[in-house]
Amino acid sequence: MNDIIIWYYLIINAVSFMVMVWDKGSAINSTARVPEKKLWLLAITGGPLGMFMAGKLVRHKTLKLSFSLGLPALILLHLVVLRWMFM
Repeated sequence: MNDIIIWYYLIINAVSFMVMVWDKGSAINSTARVPEKKLWLLAITGGPLGMFMAGKLVRHKTLKLSFSLGLPALILLHLVVLRWMFM
């Protein structure tokens, strides 16, 4: 069971990272963007770390208060939940 959870978090964070980078490219090229609701759905379901790292790397959504405060808060929440699950 633990392996499944670890793989889930690895995959969802990799996907979140790629989606955030994709959205930054879309913003630069003025093409179709990823709606913020979908970004938040990815973050809430386990991908806040990947999204946070991508945002810092490509400087995307870093000035939006909801992302600059919300993603670190979600990271902490997920760490607490994971710690509780693996105790």
